[in-house]
Amino acid sequence: MHRSGSVPMSNSSRLLSRLASWRRQLSSDFAPKARPAAPAGLRIPRSSPSASSAGESLPPPPARTMEVQMSLYELMQEKYSAAKQYAQFRSKRPRTDYRNWTTLIFTNTEMSLQDIDVYGFDYDFTLANYNDNVAAFMFESAKRHLVQRYNYPRNIMHFLYNPSFAARGMHFDIKRGLFLKTDAVHNIQPGTVYRGLRSLSSDQVAKIYKGTRIPDSYLKEFGDSEYMVQLYDSFAAPEMNLLAYLIEYLEMRNIQFDPMQLHADVRASMEQLHRSGKLHDEIVRDPERYLRRDSRLEPLLSRLQRNGKKVFLVSNSNYNFMPFRHLCTIGGQPSWHSVESLEPHSVYSEGNVTALHQLTQWKGERTLFCGDHVSSDLLDASLQHGWRTGAVIPELAQELRSMSSDRYRENVYWLDQLERLISEMQERRNLLEDISGMTNIYFGSIFRTHNHVSFFCRRLARYADVYMSSITNLLNYKLTHTFYPPRVKLPHE
Repeated sequence: MHRSGSVPMSNSSRLLSRLASWRRQLSSDFAPKARPAAPAGLRIPRSSPSASSAGESLPPPPARTMEVQMSLYELMQEKYSAAKQYAQFRSKRPRTDYRNWTTLIFTNTEMSLQDIDVYGFDYDFTLANYNDNVAAFMFESAKRHLVQRYNYPRNIMHFLYNPSFAARGMHFDIKRGLFLKTDAVHNIQPGTVYRGLRSLSSDQVAKIYKGTRIPDSYLKEFGDSEYMVQLYDSFAAPEMNLLAYLIEYLEMRNIQFDPMQLHADVRASMEQLHRSGKLHDEIVRDPERYLRRDSRLEPLLSRLQRNGKKVFLVSNSNYNFMPFRHLCTIGGQPSWHSVESLEPHSVYSEGNVTALHQLTQWKGERTLFCGDHVSSDLLDASLQHGWRTGAVIPELAQELRSMSSDRYRENVYWLDQLERLISEMQERRNLLEDISGMTNIYFGSIFRTHNHVSFFCRRLARYADVYMSSITNLLNYKLTHTFYPPRVKLPHE
């Protein structure tokens, strides 16, 4: 971390000292005072309930009370101004360039790469990095399917895909037709509940959900519930976009609809793209249009091979879709159940990760599996097989770039001071909203809500040992590197 250089150290020390002394003074000002002892032989009468209920007025406060109130008000004003100056001073210090952090790996648990003998990878959005053209193609194809298969209005063909709307980790309430974001303990983040493309007020949200917390029965720890579905990976973004546009279209025209049926139709239209092979065929037809090429991917895989590491790929995509097929030959076994051993440079169809683990008996602490889908890629690998896991979160790169902006730094430092002063609550709320809007104007950061980590981030910490913006970030670390998580400060510490 960089240290301050342009501002004399005496200024910063003086500001810190003043803040500390004010905190001690406030504790002294507002601490309960001991009641003076009564002189010997004097009986202090108890207050009469009957007199109080009869409306007997208390004597007016002495002039000294008004003077104390005014001095406290002036003290708080002075503290507010000094805190503002301190936040501005902090923001002017040589800053950390978070843009360089996009190549780093962040850890939730201690993990040493020296212990890893086997590296496994998912394909989509892990080894294969798609751009927004894939989501736009899925969006257009699903619209066409809704019109042709389910007789939806042809006007919906005018919808255009909006890559900035859907944020990973957001939920869709199937029963009510609402998009929302929750924190780790199921509290709804203010300003993130949408019906279509329109934000609902806090009063509307409280009326719908009878408060601001989602019941546990609505949110499942593993997978989706019958009430809520969550955007886990980037393939779900066009589905959420299309749902939002359709709800907006129907609401604006006062057309009655069943949100559950609407979701079922959109989900079926998206799934047919995968089952029919249309999506894979389109990407193979023009890979330059849909894939972001990463020049560091081949060096990463080559380094693992040179160092004697076992490498495997697990995917539910078709074999002909894989660009690695020229490196491999199809295993001749007609069924996974007849496979007794795995041969290098071979491809095997059917089966699953559980069957692969039973066949290989790869030890959990010696195997690292990386994927982008926290639930389907990492959950079983972590909980069932004890493998070490790495989450690939492409959105992390944009969040880190936002953190390097001057406005973000200034807002964070000022927010920290405001929370210390517990003052100007409206300004605090505006700062929180401004910080959130720097990553996604609709739902904010995928990792946190205003006051807590997000529901998605809690699952990420539970099922991923490490996480990164790109799988090739592994190239920045020696194969003997050990990741140590930062110590988390508890509320009582």
